[in-house]
Amino acid sequence: MTDQSAASARSASLPAGRAAGAASLDGRPSAGAVLAEQMSEAGEKRAKRRDIRPLARLIPYALRHKGHALMAVFWLLLSTTASLGLTALARGAIDHGFEDGGARLNLWFLLLGANALFLGLATAARYFYVTRTGERVIADVRKGLFGRILTLDPSFYAHMRTGEVLSRLTTDIALVETLMTTSVSYALRNFLTLIGGVVLLFFVSPKLTGLVLLIVPFLLGPIFIFGRRVRKLTVASQDRFAGAVGFAGESVDAVETVQAFGREHSAIARFGAAVEDAFDASLKRMRARAWMTALIIVVMFGGVTLVLWLGARDVVAGQMTPGALLQFVLLSV
Repeated sequence: MTDQSAASARSASLPAGRAAGAASLDGRPSAGAVLAEQMSEAGEKRAKRRDIRPLARLIPYALRHKGHALMAVFWLLLSTTASLGLTALARGAIDHGFEDGGARLNLWFLLLGANALFLGLATAARYFYVTRTGERVIADVRKGLFGRILTLDPSFYAHMRTGEVLSRLTTDIALVETLMTTSVSYALRNFLTLIGGVVLLFFVSPKLTGLVLLIVPFLLGPIFIFGRRVRKLTVASQDRFAGAVGFAGESVDAVETVQAFGREHSAIARFGAAVEDAFDASLKRMRARAWMTALIIVVMFGGVTLVLWLGARDVVAGQMTPGALLQFVLLSV
């Protein structure tokens, strides 16, 4: 029996699913691998957009589950309130817990423990309802998108590749799922904590709060200035490394031609130069990021040290209680 007939016999003996998913015996990629590659290429070729207005189309899907969405908002508010409440209880424990020989110290720390317990439960409930609502919306979007795909005119598929369609159904939906289940939850929680924390800071010490807000522009400046440069250098480094990998792939695919003309050393030298070029780009990115990190740390900890020094002076002068200073530090952090 020849090698070709033996290969045919072995492939025929495989189940249909395994035969379709496995690579062929002559080294060529299987149909599944080709489709996965087409989906990856389709996702990479699409232009990156920062316009979030198309996300408004998710609102009708979210309105189908108003009950769970309202529960998510409810627990989000409670968890934020409990988080900020820890600072107020910590202040009370320091300012009033040691009065009368520490008679009420146990009560204040019991309240702190109860608040921490409630914070844990509220955070768990927030995560559950936010994630459940997001997953439910994404499930409805998946079904609606697939139903829409099957009703399109056949002429649509004359100029649209299968990989592109499936990439929309998988990769794009996965990005929206991450947004609905994780990013939105974190963004809303951090936004509410920011608003509540700034309001409480003004009640604790308007003077120190003003100093903290003055530090913010100096903290954000290095992030915007160096952040853009780091992002550009990161893209440049990735592009150059991708060029090196592309050259390596072309050389390996045509290795018989490279060897036939004795171009091995030339190909090795070109690939080495491309790799070194990519490394130089990465080195520039690392330097920029190192400077950005140094400036942020110096500004942040220098500013915190200055504010704490002024707060400690207010405590010594009797203008602020030790508990208020502790609450201010916790809120600032």
